Amino acid sequence: MSDSRRDFFRQVLDRTLGQAADIIGDQLPAAVPQEPRTRLRPPGAIVEAQFLDTCYRCGNCVDVCPAQAIHHVKGVSDEQNGTPFIAARDQPCLVCVGLECMQACPSGALQLLGREQIRMGTAVVDGAACLRAHGQDCRVCVDMCPYDEAAIRIDDSGIVQVLDGCVGCGICEWKCPVEPSAVVVHIAG
Repeated sequence: MSDSRRDFFRQVLDRTLGQAADIIGDQLPAAVPQEPRTRLRPPGAIVEAQFLDTCYRCGNCVDVCPAQAIHHVKGVSDEQNGTPFIAARDQPCLVCVGLECMQACPSGALQLLGREQIRMGTAVVDGAACLRAHGQDCRVCVDMCPYDEAAIRIDDSGIVQVLDGCVGCGICEWKCPVEPSAVVVHIAG
């Protein structure tokens, strides 16, 4: 078959399939954009759009948190007000043994997860702000992490390195002696 015939059939096939795909695509429901998380949510929080729709704003998670790390959003919007959040720099999630917040949630906005499955966010280190970049042997973020070197460590070159085991609890951000903190939890989507 010559190239011109092959090209002709490809064009016919592309037009036919392209039109069929357009027709089918028009009949499918529009995808709901996922609203990005703007706050650090308690452990086990489902995706943000569903979280906002599912959370009863009952305060059970706030009441049972042994670290008193969970607070209610106030004065923002009807959609956000009353929902639980954690301000890690003020008081992080200690990822307590009982994970009481998840167990106290009646709505399902906080799913029951094992400690190793929790992903609230990920710590990010500002290397320029870190005391180690200024010749100090600071190890506070590494030493205080409840997940040890599975989450954060000092690499062979002396730089703080965040690993896949980080759950975003915020203890490193809370304990960082630099102001503002050289370690900040970036919120999970």
